[in-house]
Amino acid sequence: MKDHYPQNVPSATGICWYRPETYERCLAMFQDSSDLPGSYDEWLIQAEEFEQECKSGGGKVVRVEIDPVTFPRWCADEGYSNIDRHARMAFANLMAMKSLGKSSR
Repeated sequence: MKDHYPQNVPSATGICWYRPETYERCLAMFQDSSDLPGSYDEWLIQAEEFEQECKSGGGKVVRVEIDPVTFPRWCADEGYSNIDRHARMAFANLMAMKSLGKSSR
């Protein structure tokens, strides 16, 4: 797995974010889909609660959309043989850091 974290960029937490129309397709490709809520509405409630917890602690939070078309390619390119929470977390945090790097210039 490659290390692509930008240097000298403030820290942020990336949160995987889904769209209502792609949530089921995303679940279908995740090997650990049983760990996620079965419906988009249930997921959204949990995600918004987690986002608030992170923000209330003073953390920077970035919503990172998981696209069911491009995400599997990213996983393969980065050496993730399983499309699971480890890959999602790495992707979300990488994209969050990259977004901060772009916004700080």
